[in-house]
Amino acid sequence: MPIYALKPAFRKALSPIGRLLIGAGVSADAVTVAGVIFAAIGGLGIWMGRHGDAWLLLVPAGALLRTAANALDGWIAQETKSGRPLGEVLNETADRVADAAMFLPVALVPGVPGLLVAGALAAMLVVSFLGVVIKAAGGRRVYLGVMGKPDRMFVLGLGAIWAL
Repeated sequence: MPIYALKPAFRKALSPIGRLLIGAGVSADAVTVAGVIFAAIGGLGIWMGRHGDAWLLLVPAGALLRTAANALDGWIAQETKSGRPLGEVLNETADRVADAAMFLPVALVPGVPGLLVAGALAAMLVVSFLGVVIKAAGGRRVYLGVMGKPDRMFVLGLGAIWAL
């Protein structure tokens, strides 16, 4: 079962945080941007910890916070009825940038082939692009599948802990 199947329960668990953010006037777009920042922190953890030191602890933290922000931005947009096409564009763009921020530094890890990382990132981006194109063509956006975003974040975080 892909981790994405747990999203409804995850969103429900995060709803108190979402209500606090709404109460503080934090927009869905701000949470989307925060997700990119969390991904960059995870990527920094990979780069700084590429030799197997404690910097790698930033990776699971960044991955979890990125995943939480990704669940919360849509929830906030729905709850505040502030969703709009430009917000969806921002969300999709931010997701692609966040993937690059978290996975490109893996190419700097000693012993990891850069072409393997480039190929994996290209596959992530193409699959995401196809999902958006299908929706733009009138189809339904599909999020499930092998190694969806939450699955990638889990594996990357677990891999960082294992590398310590």
